Amino acid sequence: MPTTMKNRRILLSAGFCLVGIFVILIIPFFVELRSPVTHSTDERDLRENCRLLGITSTIHPFGKDLFDVLTSFGQPSFPQNNGWSLSIYSDITRGGLLAVPGEPMIIRSQIPSTQDIDLFQNAAKLVAQLNPSILIGHLRNASSGCSGIADPHPFEMEFGNRHYLMIHNGGVWGKDLDYIVDHLISGRNQPRSCPETPIDSEYLFIYLMELIEKHNGDVWNALYEWATTLINTLDSDWNALNIVLTDGDMLWGVRISYRTDRFSLHYKVSGDSEFSAISTQALNPDWIPMKNYSLIELRSGYPAYLEDLPYPVIGDDRQPYTLKFPYTLSPVKQ
Repeated sequence: MPTTMKNRRILLSAGFCLVGIFVILIIPFFVELRSPVTHSTDERDLRENCRLLGITSTIHPFGKDLFDVLTSFGQPSFPQNNGWSLSIYSDITRGGLLAVPGEPMIIRSQIPSTQDIDLFQNAAKLVAQLNPSILIGHLRNASSGCSGIADPHPFEMEFGNRHYLMIHNGGVWGKDLDYIVDHLISGRNQPRSCPETPIDSEYLFIYLMELIEKHNGDVWNALYEWATTLINTLDSDWNALNIVLTDGDMLWGVRISYRTDRFSLHYKVSGDSEFSAISTQALNPDWIPMKNYSLIELRSGYPAYLEDLPYPVIGDDRQPYTLKFPYTLSPVKQ
């Protein structure tokens, strides 16, 4: 065989080998790109959060602007299958149209906002026309307790002639919930929304209200103790404790999530603080994300006040289900 022909066969064989190696290396790359990424099969990882909204405003009439915000809020990217609620304070003494000062009006539905758009939008039009000074909204995707009822959020309770409402996004499960029920709340207050199958969120609210009573109505320090205690005594990395709270005068928000990529909160302050708001999802690009482990206070006519919460203790020093007090409370706001 001529040397030239032999060399060609050797080069051809080498070429096939290189092509084979290339195919072996590149096919898995394309398979990985084309194949869906496999995540945890835990149902808590597959479920989308509830959706929260809180607004405080001195702008009257609010009208169409508020209706547009609520329309956006009521059209979530992911299903919220267990109803919704809209709650307002609209005191006649503050430019509103409800007669009883300090008493909220609450509209609740069992039907998801996306399944009866007319019902949700009619409710949104009504609350917008009542010139509310405070509004909170909740779209529910139930994580515990009864689900075949109208949205039980917000939970409500009175203390010191103020009517408090709270909505929650996230969840507390298993031993963590047992610890709250058995060790953190007094037992004087019991869940009202679903007495036979209580909701974790209502236990969180009961604990917070007992701390507000303990602190003689000082909501800021009560929230700080509530958050710090839960961060350092609960154990599951699935816990999420995002809340919006109001007493009819101010709004407070807490963002706590062991998983920083989930359970977000955003806030916005417009003009001379005439309009302030907090929401799970940013409703437009100029909303500011809240840091994980943080607390915010919003009040019309005042700047937003934010403070970091302590990160949970980790490693060998962590002792869950052990109440270690006193913690250092938040500095007094100036």
